[in-house]
Amino acid sequence: MSAQKKELSKLCLTGFILSAAAPILAVLNLYSGWLLNDTIRIIIFIVVILAVVVGLILSIVGVITAAVKRRRGKGFGIAGIIMPCVYVLVPVVIVCFAIFAGAKDSSKDKPSDLGNMAGNPVPINTEYDVSQYRLAEDSIDYSNITVSRAELKEYADSRLGLISNDTGISITGSYQSYAFFIIRSDCFEEWAEEDSLGCKISYPGYATLTYEENWEFMGSRIVTLYVYKDPSDKFIIITNCNDYKVISDFFG
Repeated sequence: MSAQKKELSKLCLTGFILSAAAPILAVLNLYSGWLLNDTIRIIIFIVVILAVVVGLILSIVGVITAAVKRRRGKGFGIAGIIMPCVYVLVPVVIVCFAIFAGAKDSSKDKPSDLGNMAGNPVPINTEYDVSQYRLAEDSIDYSNITVSRAELKEYADSRLGLISNDTGISITGSYQSYAFFIIRSDCFEEWAEEDSLGCKISYPGYATLTYEENWEFMGSRIVTLYVYKDPSDKFIIITNCNDYKVISDFFG
């Protein structure tokens, strides 16, 4: 006499079907926006969540009862348990990875003080002579200059119409609608080395600062900024101002 065939666990099978159908339904709901209105899509989303939860519960109960009553289908039940766990685990791993990558990038590259100071490379009002304010190579002995935070603040308050950021070694603000970035001379070389934009200062006669920034459509562009110095040699000024009259007024 042959052994009686074991009964298949309906709980395990049902739990497996619900767990397996949930992501399929979710994908169809995601890409059917042009067919369904928002209310129906929300209802389907709720159904997907319920299917995962119910499928997990049925699978757990099915595996337990199948073991006790010696029924077939425990494999379906185990799969019905694993799949919801994967649905939850994968997004968690992705989010954690994104957070970790973001934290790593932020620790490596602190936000630049320059911001998005788009340059204006073509000067205007060139009849105004600003050469005395331009920074030339080796024109300042940085090792012999000491500037306090109070001096920087006082200087910025006397020049800028609006201050947007103050780090203690630099102050960013605006003057006549142009962006001006004032740096203490005794901290200038240190700042240039540590700025996250990887700015480069070159001296084709007078100093200009260039850096690459992200631009439209995942592209990038080179930004050119002018570098000046206060006649006291205590402050370096970087600006996107291309108007020599405004520069003369700033230092005047």
